[in-house]
This record gives sequence, C-alpha cells and structure tokens, in this order.
Amino acid sequence: TSEPYSSSHPSSSSPAQTQIKLFYDSEFSFEECQSDRSYVELRGHTGPVYSVDIHRSGKHALSASYDGSIILWDLITNGMLHKYESHTRWPVYYVKFSPVASYFCSASHDTTAKFWQTSNREALRMFAGHDGPVTRADFHPNGSYVITASEDMSCRMWDVASGNCVRVISTTAHISTISISPNGKMVMCALRSGDILLYDIASSKIVRQYGTSTARLTNGYHGKHAHKLQDKMVTCSLFLHDNTLATGDTHGNVLLWDTRLHSKLHSRPLKQIHVAGRATELTCNKAGLLMVGVL
Repeated sequence: TSEPYSSSHPSSSSPAQTQIKLFYDSEFSFEECQSDRSYVELRGHTGPVYSVDIHRSGKHALSASYDGSIILWDLITNGMLHKYESHTRWPVYYVKFSPVASYFCSASHDTTAKFWQTSNREALRMFAGHDGPVTRADFHPNGSYVITASEDMSCRMWDVASGNCVRVISTTAHISTISISPNGKMVMCALRSGDILLYDIASSKIVRQYGTSTARLTNGYHGKHAHKLQDKMVTCSLFLHDNTLATGDTHGNVLLWDTRLHSKLHSRPLKQIHVAGRATELTCNKAGLLMVGVL
C-alpha cells in the first residue's frame, strides 16, 4: 500500500494545527477569547485536527486527525478518555456521534468508514466499498444507518447491524459535504462543482437541485457581476428542519434554501448571511439560533 498523502496538507509538526480550542461564549471574538481565557486547549493529536463533534449531553467531544487517530475528550475535566487508532497511518477526516446511545462513526482516507462504541477501542463495524477516500460520514436520525461520502463521487448508505451497503447514490462530481434531513427521507450532497443536490433516500433519485446558473447570490450583485454558486464551494451544511437547508461556502456566504418539493422558491435562496472568512461549520441550538464556524 502507498503511504498516506501529505503534499496538500500542512506539516503535522506545527503545534497550532494539532490543538482543539473550545469556546464557551459565542459572543467573544477570537482575540477576546485569547485575552479573557474563555476557552481551553485540548492536546493529544500529533497532526492537524480535521473534525470535532460534541456529544448532545455537552459532556464529551470527539476529534479526528491527520495522524490517523480519534480522541474522546471529557469536557468536564478537559482530559483525554480514549484514543482510537483503528485507521492507523491514514488521516481520519470526519467523526460523528450517533443520535443513539454511546456510538460514533468515522471517515478515513483509507477508503473506509467505521462504527464504534465509545467504550471499545476497536471498531465494531467497518464499512468497505468505496473506491476512494471517505471524507464524510453521518448517521440517519434513527441511528440504524450511516451515510458516507467519498472521493469516488458517490454516497453510500450502510446498515449498522449488518455492515452491508443498502443504497448507492452516484454523483457527477466530487462531494464536499452531506446532510440528512431530520425526518430521514432526504440526503443533501454538495458537489465541488457548486451544485447542491437533494436526493430521496428511498429511490436514490434527485428530487431538487440548487446552485446552477439560475441560482445567483443576492448580496447586491447584478448582471455581469452576479456570482453563481458554482464559483464558491459549499464547505458545510445543516438541515434546520425538514423544509429548510442551510449551506456555507468558501467565501463566507451562508444561504437558506426551501427544500419543500412542491415549492417554487428553489431557484433562489430564501435568505443570505455573510460572514468574514470561510464558513467551516454550521450548528443550531434548541432555541433555533444558527451558529457559524469561521476560518
């Protein structure tokens, strides 16, 4: 086998890229957090950290790294609880807690995704079938399935109990991110070409497409100065509920889309928010406040 690729990634020797900062007040800027110490640093990886997920209880977090490891953190003591290294030597790009019990999944450059229990340092299931690095993995809302996205331009749906692939969704370009609707009926695939495709999971067919030449950003640009979504790569996404999808891109645009199949509002975003920098993460609290992570 070949060695893990590294030419397009920062050096793993830089300590600034191997730490996790947890910010406790969203009203602070990064500079204010540095001076007020309203964050903590969690150290344990030896390479850049690609993904972090916080458990719904708020007591634990997972991190995935270029160094091939996943770490479970205690957010009460800020200490390391477990280190998982089943993807040894290969970068782990994504990690996600299950909505059910103490399970999680991971996506790796080794072309596999894995299913874990937090108390076991060895994976319970390995999902193998992609022909390229697996860059995203997420759980179906019922916790019984994992959906993965790969550089092979496909998404796959896996049965957690058996480890079998039960759905394959093929796309025409590399996938930058995926999201699953709260009702579990739709999966959104954002392509690096700029298109956003909404698939019906039961039929594996496209039921809605955003981001073609008909979808121009409405931030004051018109005519020849209008931007197509294909000029900006979607880097993060989140279903706010079954009818509304939020996407963030490399230019700091956060767009809200109507996902109702009978709606005629799909050609333009419902709303646009602009943030300074690259939108890297979207999350929403119980009060409906949309929070944007910016790089």
